Amino acid sequence: MSEYDIKNLEELLASHLHREIVDKKITRLTAPGENYGSLMLKVDLTVKNGDRTEEIHAAAKCVPPNEAIQKMFNTQVTFRNEIAWYTIIIPTIQRFLRENNVRFSANFFTELYGARISLNKDSATVDEDGVILFENLTKSGYRNDDRHIGFDLSTAREVLKAFAVFHAVPAAMRLKQPELFDNNIRPHLHTVEFFNKEEFPLSLGFLKFLETDAVVKHLAEKVKTAIDRCKPFGTDDVQDIWGTTTHNDSWINNIMVRDKSEPKVKIVDLQAVSLGSPAADLVFCLITSVNTAVLEKHFDELIQFYYDQFIYVIKEVGVDYQQFPYDSFARELNAHGPAQFAHCVNFLCGILADKGDTQNDPVKKDYNLEEHMKALGEIFTERHQERFRFLIKEFARRNWI
Repeated sequence: MSEYDIKNLEELLASHLHREIVDKKITRLTAPGENYGSLMLKVDLTVKNGDRTEEIHAAAKCVPPNEAIQKMFNTQVTFRNEIAWYTIIIPTIQRFLRENNVRFSANFFTELYGARISLNKDSATVDEDGVILFENLTKSGYRNDDRHIGFDLSTAREVLKAFAVFHAVPAAMRLKQPELFDNNIRPHLHTVEFFNKEEFPLSLGFLKFLETDAVVKHLAEKVKTAIDRCKPFGTDDVQDIWGTTTHNDSWINNIMVRDKSEPKVKIVDLQAVSLGSPAADLVFCLITSVNTAVLEKHFDELIQFYYDQFIYVIKEVGVDYQQFPYDSFARELNAHGPAQFAHCVNFLCGILADKGDTQNDPVKKDYNLEEHMKALGEIFTERHQERFRFLIKEFARRNWI
């Protein structure tokens, strides 16, 4: 008997296909430490289609059993909003692109098979039977790159091309069809507050490194001041033309890659999307997810590459690109880059942590967030040192700390 189960699977799949399930196997999809805000399951089904049987390979995003994680990720809001992304927002984006006869596609989303917040159709509460079922991308050859290594240059460019579409299309829609944006997209965006200095104090390992490392210790006070003045992630006001959908969790494990020689990417985990600045996603993605040696040589080039892709999309959908000059984007980077410092510091401690930590598994009911953060904070490897040196020096160079 499997440790995991999903109730009423045939009913959940009914909107996608009408098949009788003759066999199923449900196992854990992601290893402990590779996913925090949900329980991810691998769902392999044998279904009857007329006189023959066929295989369906799916991935299920389930409500995390641990109440602390539910609270931290605001599951009652974020789970519902992620369902809206697949059922309302993505179809709206695809239709908008077709109507504007563009020469590109937003093909970096995952296909939905079915979703619910509860078995009770009349319930407005997300409960333990909430599930989002989509295609298992690993069966199509998609994988997560190694979070300890980060994206190479060619993969980083493909990732930025995808995020340029993710950001630019809703930005264009706000200008070209504001009513469509306000009706179909804005209601499903929310303020993200993942960082709280009291809940996530600076790790002991990071503090020791900051105060003793010969390369960055002269910047220690600047670093502490920068973190102290940071607001919770995703709470920056959006008042100008750059306001759009921001992923807010654009790190390497939420981006899947296929065909490394000619990379293709998928963007997953849409639970934390809010209205914000694309500059915030860009900085966070580069710092947390691209190889350090690549960043040292190509950081400015990648920023320019992203901007050029953003402008290409804006032009394609028929919006005046002159409303988005580069000097305005540079101001966006300077306005929102500094706020990403604490975001990056906080996440990199976990991203660079050793793999396979079964003692601190966020999906377990007895998971203790405080103990896990303390454990992460006491570990500071050479990987951490290399990445944090770059982070601190780069933010200092740009006067972001």
